[in-house]
Amino acid sequence: MDRTRETFTEKHRIVKILCCLAYLFFNVGATIFAQLSKDDDGSYPYNTLLVPAAVELVKLLASSLMLVKMKIKSEIIVRKVGWRSFLQFSIPGFCYFVSNNCMFYVIRDFGPAKYQIFSNLKILSSGILMRIILGRKLSWIQWKSLILLVVGATIVQLDQLSCRLYTLEKSSNSSNDMGSYVFVLLNTLFSGAGGVFSERLLKGEDTLANECIHWQNIQMYFFGIIFGLVPLLWNDSGNLHSPFAGFNLPACVALVTLAASGLSVSFILKYLDNVAKCFMATFGMIFVAVYEKNLNPNAMSPTINLILGIILIGIALEQYHV
Repeated sequence: MDRTRETFTEKHRIVKILCCLAYLFFNVGATIFAQLSKDDDGSYPYNTLLVPAAVELVKLLASSLMLVKMKIKSEIIVRKVGWRSFLQFSIPGFCYFVSNNCMFYVIRDFGPAKYQIFSNLKILSSGILMRIILGRKLSWIQWKSLILLVVGATIVQLDQLSCRLYTLEKSSNSSNDMGSYVFVLLNTLFSGAGGVFSERLLKGEDTLANECIHWQNIQMYFFGIIFGLVPLLWNDSGNLHSPFAGFNLPACVALVTLAASGLSVSFILKYLDNVAKCFMATFGMIFVAVYEKNLNPNAMSPTINLILGIILIGIALEQYHV
């Protein structure tokens, strides 16, 4: 019995590690390919409003196939069916819909490395919402590390003054700067809220903690598709007759990696927590910064602000886990 339990624990640990590595890989890939999908003038040649709905559809199909596979193997599938539990998944579905749409605008205005820096602000919003929604208490040193994290991300933005010398659009219209930061704020708040609500629903209460993750994901992705279709139907420029017009290869790869990243997040929230997800996202930030320096010939070398920001964020994360 002890050996069986140890084997199960070891497999459980391997699943956790694989989920974290998969999220790291696909999160970095989605950021880089979203950047590569832009035209030379920095705009997207395709309708970015279509991406969230398409990503949710891919995740829904993947979760459905995995649920069917479990059914074929006659595995035990714990499912709760009811309108109340079903409608609860609309909350994280809406939050992820907003954050996924904002992601493309943040990458467009600031680039992939700074998008990864901004993504660490989700730890602050997640920490606050975990305290409010999940009732999870943080120590004082953890709160201080979150504040240090915000300072690190703020330092990165000090070089925006020099960036304006190279970006005519930003220097000619200051309102665009404010709009860019609004997208950053929305992405931070709604991504953190989506992660906290998802963790609450995926972990469940009492016996529902063992509810099948694929069944839970199907419910959440269903609402993601519904919310994703709303702006397409509302916006006349959506061009529903040829919705994928302008989609290039990097855009398609970004779509697939976004879907894989979202699936990985579900497993992390189910078996770990939001902090583990944000921790892996920070590793992604470093990989993207290295990519911009060594693999992208058109990118400027990382500034001292970017380097100092990465150092401060690393110290903040180390302090958080002490």
